[in-house]
Amino acid sequence: MIVLCFCVRDIKYIQIPDFIKHICSFSFEHCEQLEHVEIPNGSKLQTIDESAFSYSIIKNIRIPSSVTLIGDHAFSDCKQFKKIDISNDSKLQVIGNHAFYSSAIESIAIPSSVKYIGNNAFSLCKQLHIIEINIEMISMNLVAFKNCRNTIFMTPVYY
Repeated sequence: MIVLCFCVRDIKYIQIPDFIKHICSFSFEHCEQLEHVEIPNGSKLQTIDESAFSYSIIKNIRIPSSVTLIGDHAFSDCKQFKKIDISNDSKLQVIGNHAFYSSAIESIAIPSSVKYIGNNAFSLCKQLHIIEINIEMISMNLVAFKNCRNTIFMTPVYY
């Protein structure tokens, strides 16, 4: 498996090569100048592991459809992180514990492929206003969205 394990902490921009399949734990943690992460179309990325981008200053990210796991704390404490774009044909299955904890995320559309949302995944996301959940069945801890203020959940109606 081809992995990305570590990045220098003063990086400002990264384009993840399309052949990378796994972003290891803590790869970009505390990259306090990292504002922009680009993942190209056709990426083979499958997992974003524990604390991969935590405490960075990224503003947004597009998660390719090939990703199946966003690990524990992957984007936690990203104080400028506003937007995550997850494609409708996503294979994402797991959003880990504290994955977006205390980030500045404003909205998210959770694809139908997601089967599990971990403890406190979106807790203390005080800017989170809209959560669109397009799933029929999910295992989710009741505190996944703890302390999210003025949040609107939108779920499709199945007949």
